Amino acid sequence: MKTREQKLLEQNHELEKIADQLEQQTLQKQYNSASSWNWMARLDGVDIVELASEMVDTVEELLGD
Repeated sequence: MKTREQKLLEQNHELEKIADQLEQQTLQKQYNSASSWNWMARLDGVDIVELASEMVDTVEELLGD
């Protein structure tokens, strides 16, 4: 049976691991947003179709004016 102190130490260790993971995710997001070419790598098929559709709409609006 674990003592209260052992449980707290284990919980603290788990929280530190989670904090490290969150920090890594944050750093990765900052890096990704800093890389202008990399934003397209995060798009899925639906995003690409929506983006293309918006681009077509914009071009049609510009040509229609």
